[in-house]
Amino acid sequence: MTAMASPSNDPSRSAPSSGTDAGALARRYWFPVVLLIAVIVFITQNRQEIPVSFLSFQWRASAWLVYTIVVLVGLVIGWFLHRRRIRRLAVKR
Repeated sequence: MTAMASPSNDPSRSAPSSGTDAGALARRYWFPVVLLIAVIVFITQNRQEIPVSFLSFQWRASAWLVYTIVVLVGLVIGWFLHRRRIRRLAVKR
C-alpha cells in the first residue's frame, strides 16, 4: 500500500502567492519608474555651472547638484506627506 501525498506535502505545488505579482507591480509603478529614469537622464545631462539665488543669497553651483538636491527635498516632503495621510486615515478607522 502506498501513501498518497497530501496537498500540503506535495512539492510540485507552489506556495500561495502573496498577492503581488510582477504584472501588478509593473502596472502600479510604471509611472514612477519612467519618471525616475527621466530625472536621472535630465540630471546627468546638465553638468554646467549655474547661478543659484535663494532669499538674499547668491552663488554658483553645478546644475546636476542643484537638481539632485531639489529632487531629494521633494522626495522627503512627499514621504512626510504620505506618512501624515496614512496616519490620518488610520485614526479615522
